[in-house]
Amino acid sequence: MSSNFARLAGLARNAVDKVLGEPAILKPFDRARGPHGRLSASDTRPEVEITAVFYQDTERAARERAQPLVSRSGDRLMNRTPEIFASVSTAAEIATGDRIVRTGTGATYQVETRDPDGNGNIILGLSAAKG
Repeated sequence: MSSNFARLAGLARNAVDKVLGEPAILKPFDRARGPHGRLSASDTRPEVEITAVFYQDTERAARERAQPLVSRSGDRLMNRTPEIFASVSTAAEIATGDRIVRTGTGATYQVETRDPDGNGNIILGLSAAKG
């Protein structure tokens, strides 16, 4: 039964990628000189072309508009960008701190969170990359 579910999930994923997927480039970044060093382009992991489905949580954006200067933890925010999500299906290693460039628009996002679903897909929480 699980193999039937996995096969059905794969078919659904292929359909979503074909209809909603956008080409993007995964640019790996690593920490220089340990876990607290600055992010720099990776020397060990190459750039990879991927297909990503980008989306925003419109309900979350509406909630944040009601309190634009307060974070989820109650701290005041000086500047924030709405969180964007990307659903990807790739064999490439994706880590927090990596960047994704949308090929069509040129927009660059930094990976803040990653949530694998166990079926080969990863939901990435993205923020607009600085610089």
